[in-house]
Amino acid sequence: MKYLVKTGVDTPPVGTSVDYLGSWCFENPCLGISNEYNVFPYIWHNKYKLNQEGGKLDRMRKGLFRGFSNILNEIHNLNLPLRYWSILTQSWFDDYLNTFYDRYQNIIQYTESVGDFEYKTLDPKKFQTPVDMYRMKRLCENDAFFNEQLFSQILEGDYNKKIKYNNVRSDYIEPNIKFNNNINLSNLYCTLDTTKGIKNKLNGLCEITGYPQIEDGFESYVLSSRRLIFDDIAEEFLGEFEKLFFKSLAVNTPKLIIEIFSDIRKYILSNISLPQMMVTNVDHEALFLAQLIMSETVLREGKVIWGQHGPNYDMFYLYPTHNHEMENPDKFYCWGWAKDNDDCKKNVPSLSISEKVKYNKPNNNKGPLLFISNAGGRYVRILCSATTSTEFIKYSKNQQAYVNNLSSKISGTMSYRPYFNDYNQGIEKNIRKAQPNINYIKGGNIDQLYNEFRLVICDTPYTTLGNLLALNKPVLLYYEKEHYIYNPKYAHVFEYLYIAGIVHYCPIKAAEFTNSIFDNTAKWWNTNTVQKARNTYINHFAKNDEDYTGIWAENLLKDYKSN
Repeated sequence: MKYLVKTGVDTPPVGTSVDYLGSWCFENPCLGISNEYNVFPYIWHNKYKLNQEGGKLDRMRKGLFRGFSNILNEIHNLNLPLRYWSILTQSWFDDYLNTFYDRYQNIIQYTESVGDFEYKTLDPKKFQTPVDMYRMKRLCENDAFFNEQLFSQILEGDYNKKIKYNNVRSDYIEPNIKFNNNINLSNLYCTLDTTKGIKNKLNGLCEITGYPQIEDGFESYVLSSRRLIFDDIAEEFLGEFEKLFFKSLAVNTPKLIIEIFSDIRKYILSNISLPQMMVTNVDHEALFLAQLIMSETVLREGKVIWGQHGPNYDMFYLYPTHNHEMENPDKFYCWGWAKDNDDCKKNVPSLSISEKVKYNKPNNNKGPLLFISNAGGRYVRILCSATTSTEFIKYSKNQQAYVNNLSSKISGTMSYRPYFNDYNQGIEKNIRKAQPNINYIKGGNIDQLYNEFRLVICDTPYTTLGNLLALNKPVLLYYEKEHYIYNPKYAHVFEYLYIAGIVHYCPIKAAEFTNSIFDNTAKWWNTNTVQKARNTYINHFAKNDEDYTGIWAENLLKDYKSN
């Protein structure tokens, strides 16, 4: 019988035959995994299956979240509405649901493939309960110990009996709450000058607020016995996954929304006045203090306006992290793809892209080539239309193939900008191994860097592509087509980009095309075919305007005054 190694901290007994559950069991897998190791095939290579399972999970999540929010009310002896808990916790919940489902499916599919196997599980007394939601997302995608905990909870379901839970009172006494009639502009994913420009056009109705990350000032060194409600409710589910998932919530739900919640809520409501309307493009995703203020604002019939912070919204067939953003605000500000008759979504200029277009005029037609890399966690965090986990091994090989097929004239002068976090994938090390003499750029203002280069290469259809198309800076994108399944509504957008030569699906052909146009990049870029494709993309995903602060102020004022 084989022993299954689940993560990088799982050590097999000496002398046993071993299977490794995935590439995440190894440091720097992009540098290569020896053939002497038997690694179970990545379960999401089949994108048809990925989309099926992702759709199934999406249909399941709202009912599961409703149960989760009901339990939070029971834990805290409250009766807060679903939308309150959604604004506060749904971003984390949706991510964690995807994470746990991936780990569950890995174990199920391995079992179906090999039958019985040996394994070890983590001692429940060593389980860790994260303090806050955002950091837990990071643990899920790259922390071996935390993932060992998740796999252990799937393989051994009685762990809650072995964990010490304490009687902790969580009664909430509402303080005297302060209100104001202002519009609060929080992080808008733009410069402070732009935010001030919007404020100045709102006739004294507006305040600019920057919320600190106060989570570190609150801690609980015990787990409340009220968490065991999750364990009790789990037994009411018929499905195995649902049972295991709710059991795991007893220990994995962050302390901020159980042990610490009443104290931090009371502190915030005693010290911060609630606005009539709060606006942000980022804080609804990553900042607990802002999320809590928005939950309290809508509880008292105030409004929240959210907006995009990247150009790839509504672009993909499967991208669950955007569900929370589009389902909870009173209005969601989009960059071009909202329908005219949609009461909940509104097209406005991207603030970040409009700034770039206004202040950055890329004009270097004779510089070298710049390659902008990306990366992702070794473990799957969400089921989505993108390159994930083990697929970064092929992604890294594609980078080598692209660079190795450039002419020596181009590769000898090019620069490579690695992603800010390699996630121990080994992507940067792999390209250094293939091309040790490439100039590597870390840090610096990327918008200023563009001006030093003739052509920019990217290998994921994310922010870099949208920014450069809006800036009218020559850019070329290659990627694995089957990894990025687009929303059918926008198939024509990417077909135009492909016909124009902006998009390629093979790194070698992309390199050959680069060689063919590099001496006169501007001539290719300024053709009608390229510019038509560029403008089609911008109109859907990167809307910008010279009067971006005025348009935002006008729309915010309308939403502020509307019933």
